[in-house]
Amino acid sequence: MKKLLILCLFSVFICGCTSTAKHENKNNLTKTDVIKNATFNGNAEAQYNLGILYYKGEEVPKDYGMSFDWFLKAAQQNLAKAQYSVGQMYMQGLGTDKDYKKAFDWFLKSATNGYASAQYNIGVFYEKGKGVEQDYKQALYWYTKAAQQDITYAQNNLAGLYFLGKGTARDYDKAYELTKESAGHGNIDAQSNMGRLYYLGKGVAKDDKKAFYWASKAAEQGVADAQYMLALFYNQGIGVEKNINKAKEWLDKSKKNTRKNPQIPQTVFY
Repeated sequence: MKKLLILCLFSVFICGCTSTAKHENKNNLTKTDVIKNATFNGNAEAQYNLGILYYKGEEVPKDYGMSFDWFLKAAQQNLAKAQYSVGQMYMQGLGTDKDYKKAFDWFLKSATNGYASAQYNIGVFYEKGKGVEQDYKQALYWYTKAAQQDITYAQNNLAGLYFLGKGTARDYDKAYELTKESAGHGNIDAQSNMGRLYYLGKGVAKDDKKAFYWASKAAEQGVADAQYMLALFYNQGIGVEKNINKAKEWLDKSKKNTRKNPQIPQTVFY
């Protein structure tokens, strides 16, 4: 079990758990105002707002095709958040054909304009070779930009690259610091990774009790890898009193865990 745990250490999680902050209509525009501005004035913000209305089905019938069209109009005016939304629509095949290459292209436009969530997605695309040739150095570059804007998933994935030495020299100290920062912001996959780092003594002094603490924290929030770790810890008495029944309980939870960890957030807008 130890060997398997070490081999699985930094399988990079995604990110289906990113922030889903709701869009706010700060100008308190009515639906009619939004449509008028978008249609007659070519206002990018209004076009984007109208795209959201069609996407959510608020005040207008839900229509992904119309949502995509209005997001695209706003994106073509260089509105970064609309470019991100167009990328999501292409990635998920909502209102248009699924196309990872086009998704990458629009995420890149948004990322270049400084949009943190798009920077993170570009990092994932480069790391996984989705819509673009795999390039760990580019993944490192874009994860770093997103991490600097406090995207916790980017911090966690960046830690993974440093831990594995992909796109950069292996650096356990940086891996630990980034994982700690992400975990401190509530990223449950980073919390699971903290358990591993303390268990392995990589980038930090080995501490079985702290390994158990972080693994427990993540396991209780449904992270399968952390649940597996707890089974190991209880089975071998690592950081906690040996308890075969609890070991079996957590192993069973790990096997039955259906939590998904999509590498890319599925939220079309933030």
